Amino acid sequence: MRKFHSSIKATGFILVVLTAASFAQAQTRTWVSGVGDDANPCSRTAPCKTFAGAISKTASGGEIDALDPGGFGAVNITKSITIDGGGGPVASILPGVGASAVNISTANINVTLRNIELAGVTTGATGVSVSAASGVVLHLENVAISSFTGLGVDFEPTAGGTANQLFMINTTVRNNAGGGILIANASALLDNVRSDFNGYGVKAIDGARVSVRDSDASGNTNIGFVAKGTAASAEMNIADSTSSNNGSNGIHSASAGQPTIVRVSNVTVTNNAGIGLANSGGGQLLSFSQGGQGTNNVAGNTGGDGAPTGTLPRQ
Repeated sequence: MRKFHSSIKATGFILVVLTAASFAQAQTRTWVSGVGDDANPCSRTAPCKTFAGAISKTASGGEIDALDPGGFGAVNITKSITIDGGGGPVASILPGVGASAVNISTANINVTLRNIELAGVTTGATGVSVSAASGVVLHLENVAISSFTGLGVDFEPTAGGTANQLFMINTTVRNNAGGGILIANASALLDNVRSDFNGYGVKAIDGARVSVRDSDASGNTNIGFVAKGTAASAEMNIADSTSSNNGSNGIHSASAGQPTIVRVSNVTVTNNAGIGLANSGGGQLLSFSQGGQGTNNVAGNTGGDGAPTGTLPRQ
């Protein structure tokens, strides 16, 4: 009989251990659903309702996945995390009036946002706001950001320089009144990014080192692509990209006391209301050439097509 009771106790202990282990494993990956509840454990069978509810139950370095379409609420990200809206119908974030959809203010974290729509519906302030001290790595993959009163993406860590990294791939930033994408004090790669019909398209300022390829900045109220060094130098490299029908210049290198360099290759700059290729304050706008010939298509700009301030040989 004692052996029987001992066996029951041992079995119970094993079940408790297994349950605890299962629970710990579940916290590495959590789920949200349009019909979920934040009181749930955020498991696949008992999902949470919001990203904010799920992030508190997800381990650092873990992942939150959306099971179905829904508006999952604004989120303040304080740890390394991946948030994936899934490959089906849209998972979205619609923040409150004057709020950001995604806010990142914690240093030294790695964040991925994938397959998500951030919709300001003309009342939200910012799509993605990064104001951490340093060491932020942010990946935006297949993300749509639209209709904010401020910026679509505001990536401005306060320190750290190239320790801060922004990667945007297959992402659309559209109809944001303040501007499309602003980058400071960081390195960035924009690949197949459309920043259209915003206050401006893409802006690299103090301490930014930005590379753009296969992308578009068109139909913006102001400039398409611009780099401006004020408190620190700024640099932008643009290849195989288009800037057209903007309300001001197509591409602008605007030094304001600090070295500013824009390098272009195979760009199309047409039908802008300002100058096609513009520079001011001693900002350099350098074009790669091949056989002594430029590689760009610049025409039909109302303020004049402009010209590079110098050329670089294509290796």
